[in-house]
Parts: sequence; structure tokens; C-alpha cells
Amino acid sequence: MPALVKALCDTARFAVNGIFTETCIHCRKRVAEEGLLCYACSEKICINAAPPHRGIYPVYSAAEYSGALKSLFAAAKFSERYRALHMLSRYAEKSLGVFAAKDTLFVAMPSRRTFLKRLLSAAVGKDKVFFGAYRMLSMRDSNKILGEAERFRRIQESLMLSGKRLPQAERYVLCDDTLTTGATLNRAAWLLEKERQVPREKIVLWSLLYNQRQHEEVI
Repeated sequence: MPALVKALCDTARFAVNGIFTETCIHCRKRVAEEGLLCYACSEKICINAAPPHRGIYPVYSAAEYSGALKSLFAAAKFSERYRALHMLSRYAEKSLGVFAAKDTLFVAMPSRRTFLKRLLSAAVGKDKVFFGAYRMLSMRDSNKILGEAERFRRIQESLMLSGKRLPQAERYVLCDDTLTTGATLNRAAWLLEKERQVPREKIVLWSLLYNQRQHEEVI
């Protein structure tokens, strides 16, 4: 019955889209033919682009935080549009596929929104993701407007392990939705290594999107 309901909903959605066409959420000019994007914008998306590798832990990302992916991300995370989440989850699934093994545990970073939880659940399956391993103390200002040195200090003061027991795994993939300086993921990895005695070689960092940013020297 759930499959039949889904099929009916999909049919109704396609019929509505055929009558009331939607413009591309990125260029705002052409008709959206590929999900929420036009073909021209969707073809510019490059998945599995090499992220900036900084620090002592391996870093992976699905793609750069720019262009049409930036528009999809805003629609999925802040407007909670299902189709945008569905498209991003496909990209996440492809990127995380290299870690597809029974002995891998995906560990989600804390977030006030449900986006990351929904994304990882769709991409790798809810049973393979551990939620609530970390907690973030409330912060007065957004980290995005801070310089790199101040950002790292803020994360060190606010991000900590929650006290929940992590299941045993051969590899821990720490996951976040975006990566700018790497402060959050690197701090999370350090806590896992130092406080839970997880060997460094078992820890991998992953983000859906990485943001090209001019890094400042951290003193």
C-alpha cells in the first residue's frame, strides 16, 4: 500500500508540474526540467570534486559549495524542499559510496536543523548513521562571520562529546553538511581520538559541500 500511495503522489506531482511549469531555482530563467534545475545548470554540477585537504585527517567532499549546488542546498536546508533534499542525497550517496562497508559508522555532526540527519539517512540508511555523538553549546554569533583563528577557538570551546557510547567500527566517517575551515570536523576527530582512544587511521572527515575560502594563518 505505501508503494501504491507513493506512485499516486508521484503521478499527481508530475501532472501538476506539466501544467504549472517551474523555473530553475538557480538561474531563474529557464524551465526546471531536471528536478528543480534546468538542464543547463544541472550539467554544470561536478560531483566528487577534490576538496582542499588540510590537517592530519583525510578529508572528502561531494562537491564545491557554489553555483547550482549552492541554490539546491539553500532550498533543502532552509526551505526544507523535498526535491532539493532528494537531489542532494543522490550526490551524497555517490560520494559516500567509497565507504560502503559493514564495518563503517557514519557519525553526524550536531545541528539545529534536521537537514543533515535527513540527508545521511537517505544516502546511507538510518541504521548506519550515529546521531547525538556530539553536542554544541549555544553560541551568540555565527561562526561563518569569524576569522579562522577565532572560529577555531570558538569551536574548541563549544563542541564536545555528548557521553553517548559509540558502537565499535573499523572506520568512523565524521559527517557535516558544509566544510569551510574544517574547524568543526577536525575538532570532532581530535575528541574522538583523544577522549575515546579511536586510532587516527580509523577516522575520516566528510562534508556534502566544501567552501573555497581564503584561509588565515592560525596562531
